[in-house]
Amino acid sequence: MEQRDYGAMRAELMRMTMRELRDVARAEGICLGYAGSRKASAVDEIVGQRRHRDRAEVDSDG
Repeated sequence: MEQRDYGAMRAELMRMTMRELRDVARAEGICLGYAGSRKASAVDEIVGQRRHRDRAEVDSDG
């Protein structure tokens, strides 16, 4: 199983514009809602959802 570096992922997302972050979230099916109004909140939401999905995949694999 590949271990993801969430710190590096967060740094990469922080370099993006809000428009790019909204596009990433939309492509991944993440609803930013109120988190879409601030860059740090949007990045936290995207990383959190990715972490949740990774954990769900590990749990479903057994």
